[in-house]
Amino acid sequence: MSRAQAITLTGIALMILVGAGAGVLFVLGQASEPPPRDSAPHEEVAAEPSAPPGPAAIEAVASDRSAVPESEEEEAPPVAGVNVSGRVVDLGGKAVPQIVVAAVDDDGEPAIRTKTDASGSFVLAATGLPCLVAVAEPGWTTIRRGEVTPDSPLAPALVLAAPSFSLAGVVVDPAGEPLAGAQIGIRSSLAGSDGRWNAESGADGSFLLATAPAIPGARLSTRLAEYKPDERTLDLPPPEPLRIVLEPAPPEGPVLTGTVVRADGTPVQNAAVSFGSARTRSNLHGHFRLVCGWFDAATPLVAAARRSSPAILAGYGAQVERDAKELPPVRLVLPAEELKISGRVLTANGASAKGWRVALADPTPLDPGGTSFESAEGQAGFRIELRTDARGGFEFGGLAPRSYTLLVSGRDRAARAEVLLRSDPVAAGTRDVVLNAPDGNPGDRIAGRVLTAAGKPVAGARVGLGRAATRGSSAEYGMQGRFRVVTGVDGRFEIAGAPASLAFLVVAAESFLPARIPLEPGAPRGDLTVRLRDRRELSFDGSRSDPQPDLLRAMAGGLPAAVWLSDTATPRATALLRLEGGLSDPIAVGEDVRELVLYRGCHEIGRVRLALDAEGSTLVVWP
Repeated sequence: MSRAQAITLTGIALMILVGAGAGVLFVLGQASEPPPRDSAPHEEVAAEPSAPPGPAAIEAVASDRSAVPESEEEEAPPVAGVNVSGRVVDLGGKAVPQIVVAAVDDDGEPAIRTKTDASGSFVLAATGLPCLVAVAEPGWTTIRRGEVTPDSPLAPALVLAAPSFSLAGVVVDPAGEPLAGAQIGIRSSLAGSDGRWNAESGADGSFLLATAPAIPGARLSTRLAEYKPDERTLDLPPPEPLRIVLEPAPPEGPVLTGTVVRADGTPVQNAAVSFGSARTRSNLHGHFRLVCGWFDAATPLVAAARRSSPAILAGYGAQVERDAKELPPVRLVLPAEELKISGRVLTANGASAKGWRVALADPTPLDPGGTSFESAEGQAGFRIELRTDARGGFEFGGLAPRSYTLLVSGRDRAARAEVLLRSDPVAAGTRDVVLNAPDGNPGDRIAGRVLTAAGKPVAGARVGLGRAATRGSSAEYGMQGRFRVVTGVDGRFEIAGAPASLAFLVVAAESFLPARIPLEPGAPRGDLTVRLRDRRELSFDGSRSDPQPDLLRAMAGGLPAAVWLSDTATPRATALLRLEGGLSDPIAVGEDVRELVLYRGCHEIGRVRLALDAEGSTLVVWP
């Protein structure tokens, strides 16, 4: 770290500690001083961080819309389309002027950008709601993203931001040997679920957190199988490079060793090896050691490396004895040829479809019954979703020897509507695929009823066309900016003017789990019936148990049921929920869930019978 950087970070820390009271007074004062939506030209101002007012006050800033003037909620956005307005403040509640913000896309990457004015306010055009807004300014990081939902499209988004710095370090064992594959993360109680900064140590034990937050009290966590976790408060400024020494600990699951080689027998260094929730990397000689965590019978063993298709042993979990200490060594051979699929997307009039999204609709899941939505194709750095180039071209690499379905989406400019296309299966290795997109001309009206599981109408349900999202993505249950309606007292709805192409109907209502239904081209869509299941909300606390559970699964009728993450912009479902210190964030389950199964690694350690409250949230404590 340079001397200038050290001075800067020291100054940040001192300002944070000294200005706490002033920060609180500033937030409260700002509530009664509405910033102008349009300001005169001004000089660029360097924003100064102010102190965090503490968790309670931060919660008030994040949830109380008075932090942004009430008058803004009452007037429509000035730009046609779906416009999102809001404000950026630091943890002391002070406005952050002249900072770049962006509506983040389905991958969490900045998409549409703009800049705040002198009062920290902004207006940007979004492609749909819900919309998440984050800072995209070098030297800053997002503590809590701003959100605008379909329920309150005119409510301003409040973004909490903090200065950032680059945190470099190395993870080693007590003998000083580098440790690869360690998971390093920064957490803060001020940040909620948005405030998570992660990195993984490489083959030399080094890691880099490029946008670490300069906030007091943040916790740095380092974890690696077979080693005791390292938890520490992050000092400001931190030593650089930071040296983290992990102490050995007995493995909690079977140990798998092996070698990753290419087809000619050459060892592969730094290959990513995955089995369920467990991850590691191969060393200079291609050797790896992996301590098994969560897995089930369908879990594959996967090795992936750059410039190669992955080696996949499907259903490897069925061979593993959970109580074994060590498993037979394996040799994972990467295919000799990297398989790809390339081609072009053309619009309905035959023109090149530039900037359209193309995604693998059915990538190979690394952990099909677990917590991760990662894929074998993406493990070696290949993308499973990309945008077409100027000629409508695309190319997916690192594919397994099988067929894939491609999901295409883009905007028909003439119809001003998003159109979707799902391809027929395409064999890996296929070149020059041509995907002809349909036009956005309206099809038959989309109409029907929304009912409860018992057949009663659901009034006030939000019904709209969904995005071309892959399973488990943050946009899976989001809606487009257009083609949204609300059901009447009889539960009926009607959407006119929607394109006749492939569509996904998304339905959401208070106290119910959401639904997403594909509408195939040419299929009847004028008399649909959508049934919603009642939702029950809960939080889990197993922090006092020994050992603490690190995974939770919901059961309904003796079968696994989805667990819904309810503190995100749009609901997300997972088959297995990861616990931090035995604790869960707020979650939701279906009303038919009667039991929770608790795991530590691959071992079941307990079960909890549920009696969930139909109103409000239930705290489930175990044991």
